[in-house]
Amino acid sequence: MKNIILIGFMGSGKTTVGKILAKNLNFNFIDTDELIEKNESMTIPKIFEIYGENYFRKCENKILNNLKNVNKCVISTGGGFPVYLKKINILKSLGIIFYLHANCETLLKRVKSSNRPLLKNFFNLYRTRLPYYKKISDFKIDTDYINPDKISLIIQEIYENCGR
Repeated sequence: MKNIILIGFMGSGKTTVGKILAKNLNFNFIDTDELIEKNESMTIPKIFEIYGENYFRKCENKILNNLKNVNKCVISTGGGFPVYLKKINILKSLGIIFYLHANCETLLKRVKSSNRPLLKNFFNLYRTRLPYYKKISDFKIDTDYINPDKISLIIQEIYENCGR
């Protein structure tokens, strides 16, 4: 069975939806940011502070290489994952890619109280990353006015109709 990969901007619901979806499908759930934090034994904000963004992107590429042989997983990626990866084809080969989209105002409302290292460049990042999400995804799901359970059901239905 192919994996389900969730991409989208910070606050789009990738982790929340991914956990629900994995449970509903009886799949494993993988959050690339959580894997990086575990591998590096520090939080992402700390990684950015100590080593910088380039180091973090190298960590993402390592994670991608480690995911080449996984099956029956819902993979939630970091917001910059599809933008900075040199190996987009690998990501696409892992499974069906769903872009969780929300408008800028919704996203900002969801993340404004968080400790995300790139929050200060929010609007610029949003505009820059949008074309990448659209280009790489197989399906786009608007998440502005839909709760995570419903989003999960929409993705599950599409996935099951794709013949897995």
